[in-house]
Amino acid sequence: MTLMYLYYNQPEAIEKLESLGYPDSGIDVVIIDDGSKTPLKCDWATVYRIDKDIPWNMPQANNLGFSKIKGTVLRMDMDHSFTLEDLNRLSQIEVKEKQLIKFRRLYKGKIIYPGPNIYLARVDDIVNAGGYDERFCGNYGYEDGELMQRLNKKGFVTLMSEIICHVDDSLSTKGLERDTAINYNKYLKALEKSNL
Repeated sequence: MTLMYLYYNQPEAIEKLESLGYPDSGIDVVIIDDGSKTPLKCDWATVYRIDKDIPWNMPQANNLGFSKIKGTVLRMDMDHSFTLEDLNRLSQIEVKEKQLIKFRRLYKGKIIYPGPNIYLARVDDIVNAGGYDERFCGNYGYEDGELMQRLNKKGFVTLMSEIICHVDDSLSTKGLERDTAINYNKYLKALEKSNL
């Protein structure tokens, strides 16, 4: 299993992962630096960098990461984490073909629904399904929802893990516009075009 994070100007999130013991976890970690102003330097993870700073470039960043990873991927955002014990448990799971494993999240002391962007899956399955739609780059939202709808249509099965993912919203991406209108319209068109 490879743990894949998307990173954008969040050094405090790297510090949080270090405080949790990730550098000594024995887990392969890949971080995609998506055009941060100061390039990420992290000697305990493999870092790939996208030099052009495109707002909300997650589809391209995800696809870059998938092109570098073999086997299973635990796809994460920088404001999400697992305990080391739970990471080790997750690394022992054999993910079957067209299977997604998702996680309820602990947020401000409450268990909340699983997000579409935190999951364990086989990389080849995601890539063979077309990966992320890069037409969603440049604007906020809906790229994960579109992918999940497409995977569902292609016969993927989603399982809910009993392992809980922790959320620290102080580590989320800052300084970018979060207007979803443009990507929402792209999402509706994608659903209509593919009968999702």
